Amino acid sequence: MDIDPKQCVFCGLCEIFCPFNAIKVYVDDKPLTSTLKPGILPKLLRNVEIDVETCRRVNMLCERLCVDACPINIIHFNQSHIQIDDIAECLTCGWCQAVCHSVIKVEKTFQGIIKINNEKCPEECRSCLYACPVNAIYLDEDGKVNVLEEFCILCGACKNHCPENNLITISITHINTKQPNNWKTVKERLTQYTPQQNKTSIKNPDTQWPKTTKINNTEKIKIERKTYLRKQALELNKNRCKKCQICYITCPKAAIHITRTTQ
Repeated sequence: MDIDPKQCVFCGLCEIFCPFNAIKVYVDDKPLTSTLKPGILPKLLRNVEIDVETCRRVNMLCERLCVDACPINIIHFNQSHIQIDDIAECLTCGWCQAVCHSVIKVEKTFQGIIKINNEKCPEECRSCLYACPVNAIYLDEDGKVNVLEEFCILCGACKNHCPENNLITISITHINTKQPNNWKTVKERLTQYTPQQNKTSIKNPDTQWPKTTKINNTEKIKIERKTYLRKQALELNKNRCKKCQICYITCPKAAIHITRTTQ
């Protein structure tokens, strides 16, 4: 995963759509997404409802299956009922709802279709299975990979880790937002737009204005651009990032690059 600081315009699309809450955009050291502030794009929703009263009534008999089912361990049980640490981290995969549908209701952020052509999978390859952040991919009785579509979050991590092209296809048909009608227009623009790399020849990139800096270490990628009037920054948390395809697809300037890796 890499970000080109000279291509990025700090629009914040990657932050809005990242299902893992791994990207943050700052202006003058304050969290600010320029596409959200003027209402250009609707804010994504992560709807999870917990029936606290029902959870309290079954407290003594509960086996805490929802806590164990959460693939990222953000559900905890306090003295009387379950709670989620930070709803912004929730992937809305639905595992918790599956094991406790009387208490938890989950509305998926992304809806769509995923297909795996497992007949052409390389022998003994398990890259997609290991890459899936929500344990939605499994091996059937014949040893072939399959997907539990009801738990898939359509992030594309499996696709980017697959060593073969076109074995996995993903199509996002709906995104849960505050203004669903607005999303239809935005989706059409994104699907019709083809990012183009900037082919302008720059003889001395170090003299380009405004100045850009980049930090790329084991924990984060941070790019920063300073002008006389303001400072813009984008930070990607590598521990949260799952190398999925969402930010790559939505970036209008082709500033995000993902190198395919296999496990």
